Amino acid sequence: MPSTAEHVKQAKHNENFISSFNLHTSSFLDWALTGVFYASVHYVEAALAKFGKHPPTHAHREAWITLHIKNDDVYDNHRDLKDDSRNARYRCTKISGKKINESKKKLEVIKKQLKSFLP
Repeated sequence: MPSTAEHVKQAKHNENFISSFNLHTSSFLDWALTGVFYASVHYVEAALAKFGKHPPTHAHREAWITLHIKNDDVYDNHRDLKDDSRNARYRCTKISGKKINESKKKLEVIKKQLKSFLP
């Protein structure tokens, strides 16, 4: 299973991917939003790895945020990013640059709240 450091490295990789999009002209902002969500996944996974936990599903991850991380801001923002990403991918929801910026702010809240768990 990946270590905390490996998850943080992947999260940063995903953030670099997100930064590659021009939020004013890209027609692929659904994938930018998905990248924000998966950056969140890896930051949460990095924190859970500190407890020796490696969730096999999104549902397990959400439950373990509640049980181990015990932070409503992390849970709520991560859940919002998951739902928004799913809507973009499966419900063909149009994603704007504004939505990406809002999502990136949620990711920053998650990172700040997980700071004590991360290297």
